[in-house]
Amino acid sequence: MDERDRIKGLASKDKLEQYLIKGQGVSELKKEEKALFLGEFRERVLKALTIPQLHEQGTYKEIEDAIKDTRSKKLVINRKADLKKAAEYIRLAKQNNVSFTTVEGDSFKGDLGLVVAAERAVDIEDVLVKTRREKLLDLGLPEKIVDNPGLKVCKDCYNKIKELAPYELRNYSLMTLLDKLKGTKCTGC
Repeated sequence: MDERDRIKGLASKDKLEQYLIKGQGVSELKKEEKALFLGEFRERVLKALTIPQLHEQGTYKEIEDAIKDTRSKKLVINRKADLKKAAEYIRLAKQNNVSFTTVEGDSFKGDLGLVVAAERAVDIEDVLVKTRREKLLDLGLPEKIVDNPGLKVCKDCYNKIKELAPYELRNYSLMTLLDKLKGTKCTGC
């Protein structure tokens, strides 16, 4: 069972069913759910990334948009993740007056590395961001381009990115004449 199935399964249970699963006695409210979302209630999560996604080159527009969302109040990062890779998200959170915290512990389940949460329930259906690779391949960008963000591309490849995924342009740069004279090859060709 993958992360998405566990999350959907938990969210589909009504309160009585959750109570019966937990058994008798007082237990922490939605403990299993909070363990999946780095201590946050699922209904408060705007967007989330896995640790491998957080470690990818570049940033995710969905996370940037979630941080800029007026409902956003907290950025939570799993300490198992490399904080250097989260630096841009942290900078953006500070810029938008969104608090930032790190969490660690054996009680957290799954591989979520970053969660953007609101103070109150927002009930967004799909909070897990599709991987950058999945999105770009679905849009029709060549694999060579998708797998090499941060590198230089020729004008044709740059225009292809601009046409299919303009938000990705920040992760690539256009080759210059000097690059071509130095023998730099286009990542996408």
